[in-house]
Amino acid sequence: MPQQRRAAWALIASLLATMSFAAPAFAGDGGGPVDKPLVDDPTEVCAPGHLPTRWMDELRPPPTVRVLRSKGPTNGDVDVVPLWDYVGRVVRAEYSSGGTKPYPWMHVGALTVKQYAWYYSMNWRGGRVHKANPDGSTTTKCYDLKDTTADQIYTDLKADPANPGQWIEANAPTPANLKAMRETWHLTLRKWQADKNKSRIYLTGYRSGKQFPCGADSTGFKIYQKSLRDCGTKNLNFEEVLREYFEPGLIVDTRGDDVLSDGNAWLGDLGVLTPGTGQWRLFKGSADSFTAGPTGTFAGLGQVLGQGAGNVDSANPNGSNNEKLFADLVILTASGNNRSVAVAHATGDGFAQPTSQAAPSGAERLVVGDFDGDLLADAGFLSTVSPGNSKLSVMPADGAGGFNGAVDWWTGALDLSATDFASAADTNGDGMADLVMRNAAGIYSVALSSASCSDLTAWGACPAGAVGPNSLAAATQWLSWAQADVKHVVGDFDRDGRDDLIVVVKDANGVKVMGLRTKTEGTFAAPQQLWASASVAFADVVPMALNVNADGMADLALVTKNGSLSKVQWLRTNERTTVPASMTATTPFDSSLAWSAGNRPF
Repeated sequence: MPQQRRAAWALIASLLATMSFAAPAFAGDGGGPVDKPLVDDPTEVCAPGHLPTRWMDELRPPPTVRVLRSKGPTNGDVDVVPLWDYVGRVVRAEYSSGGTKPYPWMHVGALTVKQYAWYYSMNWRGGRVHKANPDGSTTTKCYDLKDTTADQIYTDLKADPANPGQWIEANAPTPANLKAMRETWHLTLRKWQADKNKSRIYLTGYRSGKQFPCGADSTGFKIYQKSLRDCGTKNLNFEEVLREYFEPGLIVDTRGDDVLSDGNAWLGDLGVLTPGTGQWRLFKGSADSFTAGPTGTFAGLGQVLGQGAGNVDSANPNGSNNEKLFADLVILTASGNNRSVAVAHATGDGFAQPTSQAAPSGAERLVVGDFDGDLLADAGFLSTVSPGNSKLSVMPADGAGGFNGAVDWWTGALDLSATDFASAADTNGDGMADLVMRNAAGIYSVALSSASCSDLTAWGACPAGAVGPNSLAAATQWLSWAQADVKHVVGDFDRDGRDDLIVVVKDANGVKVMGLRTKTEGTFAAPQQLWASASVAFADVVPMALNVNADGMADLALVTKNGSLSKVQWLRTNERTTVPASMTATTPFDSSLAWSAGNRPF
């Protein structure tokens, strides 16, 4: 069970301490003093061309930050530093000293270092320095961050002992640093701000801390590195650790559906696979519509039983920030009694031909999700074990483009021969996929993933009997909604880091789209209407949830009949404020895809 959080007054006190004048920080703190700007408008005091960054995007990090240097050849001046370089060297300095750190130490470090710098690239604190010019005048240069423990330790050069007066590279990030950065660069942490009725990026700090059990010293805003080490000792995954320290923070992923290279815009792309032909096509996400993307054909697929998209490759530390992070296509196929799982790797401009390996015998359905919390998509297979009962077998991604051997993950009541719905979804935000099901009577049940360690009360290894197995718990009922004629997808439409249900419902006047939000106590909220249309026939729509505009909220893509062809569009999710969340229709795109209700979106 998650540990009890500090009282609300303690969290508020911690935040106020972070946001006000403070004593000098310790090395590795990342939570130094915050100077209140003496003026609201930096243009009043900063020289032209020397303004602070004032980044406006809370979903994609800034390309550069402005850093006041305390050492090196530009000592006392302000450097414009690529954020990637800045984060890499800070992580190297403040999270890499000492011995080998257990996962997810480096990933937590990469995310919190980036978010700290990102926050201050948006929120200027009045930092400025006056530089003398050769003509006797001065130039006021403004900055976001200092390169010392007042903010974060950024060192890129050091004196060359062999050549006095010369400088050589220092603090180069390690492959482990770079891998963690690439696998978390698209993630942000947010908190709900009641006074603004929206979620906002917030300041994350860190200190060395004391020897407390994992998360026991949580304030909701800081990482304490000694207790963080204990989280790794207890084998918690990345998102479990974030929940321990930052709950009720919101973990926002803006890149889960990015298939095509788009200059780091991270837009979601819709794919459609046509069974029987092996033909695939991609529709590129854009600001207000889908546009035509690449097409191709997978040779020799056989009968397609299911498909899903997700990144199955570990990041390459020496590659570009995009490499190996695109969403790949996973396909379950049948040839007689044999089952295979194929992976078509996304290349940035389409898919490579799939590579296949044997899947569990008797697999009937495929559910794709991160079942073990390693940030990679795994292949889950549902098969019937007796009338009305099924089992889930999982083949975890091996990080090299394929899957490890199948492991039995869950067994329970689920009739695959009926109209039951089943999907992988992380409903409790622990980074591990759960199994969401609905039976023909309209009973929604969820089988939750097991906590990696259910007892965090003592320092050291997870106690015997508290170590979570690779499995799901027994399914429990979350909601009863006896609604006929429904089509289900899953996605996080309220941007809280927990997957929700999105349901297309047949209506007398067309269709309605209903959202069933997951609640932290482990239930679905009552269905709320997100969108409705009288011009869409229920039989002529195939839905798919994906985040098209990279805002961290799942949108709904619709493949609908357009004569003998298809059209595709997406419904943009609007974040809840003083009113509930809703969806707005974007511009439809008429495609050359032949209409078939059997077309499989991904």
